[in-house]
Amino acid sequence: MEELDRIITLAINAHHSPASDAFWIFMSSSRWWYLLYAALIALMFWRLGWKKGLMMLAATALTILLTDQCCNLIKNSVCRLRPGNDPEMLARGLYLPIAASTKHIYGFLSAHSANSFAVVVLTSAFLHTDKRLTLKGSRNPSWLIYLIVMVLWASLVAISRVFLARHFVGDILAGAALGCIIAAATAYAAMRLYDRFASSGHFLKIT
Repeated sequence: MEELDRIITLAINAHHSPASDAFWIFMSSSRWWYLLYAALIALMFWRLGWKKGLMMLAATALTILLTDQCCNLIKNSVCRLRPGNDPEMLARGLYLPIAASTKHIYGFLSAHSANSFAVVVLTSAFLHTDKRLTLKGSRNPSWLIYLIVMVLWASLVAISRVFLARHFVGDILAGAALGCIIAAATAYAAMRLYDRFASSGHFLKIT
């Protein structure tokens, strides 16, 4: 399995050009994520209301904290070198659009992939509770469009890490799985907590 992971990673990494390198560097950069997150927060407060929006915001912060800590723990436990820090991968022709990290040399599993897919799962779960997005006789088309767009975004973020030689394919798949599991659990707990306090009439009695 490890050799197959290496072969697939090298095959993906081999497809590069100045334009594609710039695109993958942009997708991998967390700087522009802040704009996306701000837009998502505004969307959630608009569609869900400020009470459920606050719950979603708290759940998202907790989810990202958990995924980051879990990823760091696993990386330091498994100690699998990133492709760009792996002498064998470099000897087999791995392309480095950006210099390999000398500080963070372990890559299993991908925090970029875990965090991006966690955001997709958690925000989609909350947005699915907005009944206004469900049209009579339909299967919630607005929610499905949102889900498709967000999965595409998360997938591009994850695959960018392979193109940039930061992660093996197995790293991003494992990261995506971890992020989805943590986000699903957090979203379930948060919505159960919200429903419990909302039904009791004691949840944030602020007018």
